[in-house]
Amino acid sequence: RRVHGEKGGKKMKRVVPSPSSLSCSLCSSLLGNTTKEFIQTSNLRHSNASFTNRFGKSSRDEFNAVGQFIYGVQPVALALKSMRRSPMNSLFVVSKSSHATDIRDRIDADSDTAQQLQWIVRTAKSHGVPINWVSKHDLNVMSGDRPHQGVILDATPLSIPLLSDLAEQPETSKHLWVLLDGVTDPQNLGAIIRSCFFFNACGVVMSSRNTAPLSAVTSKASAGAVEVMSMAYCDSTHDFLEVSKSNGWHIYGTQVNKDTKSISSDQVVLHKPSILVLGSEGDGVRKSVLRVCDEVVTIQSSSPTHTRWLDSLNVSVAAGVLLHDFMRSRRTTTESVKTLTNENS
Repeated sequence: RRVHGEKGGKKMKRVVPSPSSLSCSLCSSLLGNTTKEFIQTSNLRHSNASFTNRFGKSSRDEFNAVGQFIYGVQPVALALKSMRRSPMNSLFVVSKSSHATDIRDRIDADSDTAQQLQWIVRTAKSHGVPINWVSKHDLNVMSGDRPHQGVILDATPLSIPLLSDLAEQPETSKHLWVLLDGVTDPQNLGAIIRSCFFFNACGVVMSSRNTAPLSAVTSKASAGAVEVMSMAYCDSTHDFLEVSKSNGWHIYGTQVNKDTKSISSDQVVLHKPSILVLGSEGDGVRKSVLRVCDEVVTIQSSSPTHTRWLDSLNVSVAAGVLLHDFMRSRRTTTESVKTLTNENS
């Protein structure tokens, strides 16, 4: 923009760079979009401003993801371990030196993630993934100032299958799947998938119409569990449960308020293949879906000041509590069967 002034009675004119030409702007963040084929996409776009990192190399083109950026040590490591995002386009790693050639000299040995980053680089090289050594600032821009821990992977978006139902299982099977009906927050979605993986649930089914995308945010919130967990979409939650129920699956719904028909989560006894249904953050499980469920489960509050103003848990926290109780039930049932078998023998 032009700035006019006077010096010694003489008019002067100078050009001041516009602020927009000095900074790199991100559009279309890491959240991505769910397509009809249920492939998650997430792209970073930058302005046409020339940007040079501290190694003297223009990084404008490097900031355009060919596939999807995922960030953080755990998500990147598990993505490389599972290779479900193949092909992988490029790995970006923070470097403390622009001249070092040895990996141990490039990665700060004093950092908490030094060993993990070295493993990530070696594994990426073994898979033929190009390695780009960049500055921390570059990674901040690429991740939208999210906690990248010094590493970002540009890889193919996850391809998630579409299921119409869960197949029939043996009557004595203790399989447990979790169905998410309307979890729209990526942080909650990631946290739930993390709990499912930790408690060894068989898999997660998500509504294809009203579920947060499996973005980089979701992967980071899941501590990378998204990269290794069995997952699927379903078109209709109601129809999916109806058909699965006819295949022998026992359906557990969840709700906040306990009534005469609901049971406490610590009273659940898994005696056949089961599906645990969790609803949206605001409204919970829909009434039409609850009608399909065989049993409805609630979590008992231990607070003496329990009131209508604080009568529920965040859906991701509730998922952890429910999965803990369900898996404890599965363990108890299995141990009881083993005890009876030993006594009879």
